[in-house]
Amino acid sequence: MIQSAHAQDAGPARRGAAGLMHFDLPAQSLASALQSYIDQTDLSVLVQSSMIAQRMSAPVQGDYTSREALQRLLVGTGLTVRFLGEAAAAIVALPQTQQSAAATPSEVIPPTDIAGIMAGGVDYRPYVALVQQQLGEALCASPQTRPGNYRLLVQLSVTRSGTVGVARLVDSTGDPVRDAAIAQTLRQLAFDLPPPAAMPQPITILFRPQGGGILADCPSPEGG
Repeated sequence: MIQSAHAQDAGPARRGAAGLMHFDLPAQSLASALQSYIDQTDLSVLVQSSMIAQRMSAPVQGDYTSREALQRLLVGTGLTVRFLGEAAAAIVALPQTQQSAAATPSEVIPPTDIAGIMAGGVDYRPYVALVQQQLGEALCASPQTRPGNYRLLVQLSVTRSGTVGVARLVDSTGDPVRDAAIAQTLRQLAFDLPPPAAMPQPITILFRPQGGGILADCPSPEGG
């Protein structure tokens, strides 16, 4: 079902020269980001609720027109926007070829990095390594999700209690049944430690097929 979301009365928007507005939207669930965006602008947005479920927004922080801000919000989501007039827009899926390009690691929510993150002069790689290790262990627990023969790129945010707040597969592993099992594993994850308070989120983790990249150190199926 297509839903229509209209701007609410959130007070006067902070507009500057040339129709610029100031946005301070961190990376978050796409549904939440869109609601915050709609509350701030005078643009009506048409979007299918199932299309934005389990997706993360890109951060939008700075001065932009309402159209530019919406386009930036959708970077890396596999979605794009079609403007229907001065005050309305529709969010639609990118063509499949463009989705692959949009999901490349270089465009996925900076400043997170597949191998680790360093931001603001702080090295967060030890925590990312912990997340990577425990995610790998969880995936190793089931033959259906055991890494080694598929590529997996995921984004997840960790709450102050160490549980997973939001998680999504950036791209399919090529097997819908395995994708569903991985999504279930992600929802049930709980980490030994909470994230550092200032660490950028979501965290991006990549597992590649055997032979290169980051791999889970799974025990052999026989337990050896």
